[in-house]
Amino acid sequence: MKIRIGFVSNSSTSSFVLAGFDLGSDKDISYEHIYTSITGKTKEEITQEMKDSKHDWYGENVDNQSYRDEYIREEVWNDMEDYFDFLLAIHSGSESGVGDKVVIGKTLARSGSMGDEWVDMEINMAQLIEELDPLKQKLGNDSELKIFLGTELC
Repeated sequence: MKIRIGFVSNSSTSSFVLAGFDLGSDKDISYEHIYTSITGKTKEEITQEMKDSKHDWYGENVDNQSYRDEYIREEVWNDMEDYFDFLLAIHSGSESGVGDKVVIGKTLARSGSMGDEWVDMEINMAQLIEELDPLKQKLGNDSELKIFLGTELC
């Protein structure tokens, strides 16, 4: 019998290691709140962007929070890397392997159908804390930096 030590992935899952912060319950925090906290954009600016989107359904549903969060997740989230020197990652809910909470930060490793192969790396914790401090400040978050390990559905 073979035993695998480490993350297991198949075509429908992806494993991750993330350095970041627990923002609380996924029922209390919206992607829009996170996005506006980081970018400084107003709800009105986001509403106008949704109306101008190439996808009509966003403009038709500007008053629906689920559509607003989907718009941010699907259309503009990758713009967040303009604010930091790393690609910002967010995981929320049980399908993301973090239970009923929202975690946000820097992906340190990812494997599976949605990610790269694992790489050997060495991480200086003081440098990591310094790198993630601007994110913590923008979110007004006072929680400590944590390392999150999980497997999410893709």
